[in-house]
Amino acid sequence: MRKEVLLAIFFGFIIGLIITFGIYTANKGLRQTQTDEIPQTSEEIEASPTPTLIPAGLTIYEPANQALIDQENTTIRGKALPKSIIGIVTEEEEILIETDEDGLFETEIGLIGGVNQITITMVAEDGQESNASLTLIYSTAKIE
Repeated sequence: MRKEVLLAIFFGFIIGLIITFGIYTANKGLRQTQTDEIPQTSEEIEASPTPTLIPAGLTIYEPANQALIDQENTTIRGKALPKSIIGIVTEEEEILIETDEDGLFETEIGLIGGVNQITITMVAEDGQESNASLTLIYSTAKIE
C-alpha cells in the first residue's frame, strides 16, 4: 500500500507540473499577441473626451455616458440638426428646447442620488427623429 501512495503522489505532482506549464505557456502567448497588436510609440498620447455620436445628426458633447457627477445639477451640451426640437427626459423632469441656427443646444438638468437614466430625443423640422441615452451617476461620497 505504501508504494501505491508514493506512486500516486509522484504522478499527481508530474501532472500538476504539466498543467502549470501549459497555463504558463498559454498566458505568455496571449501577452505576446496583445503586445503585437498595440503599436508602441515613444510619444505620450493625450486622452480627450470623445463625444457620444448618435446616427441622424444628434451628438452629445457633455457629459460623457456613465459619468460620475458630484453636483445635483449638470449641463447637457450637444449638437443636432438646426432648428430641431430636443426632448430630454430625466428621472424627475421633462425638458423641451430648440436648437439654434448651428444646431447647438444646452440645458441644465437636476439629478437624483444614484443612477440617472436620461433619454434625449431630437425631432427635426422634416420629421427626422433620433434618440440617445445617457447614464449618469450622482454621488456626493468623498473618495480618499
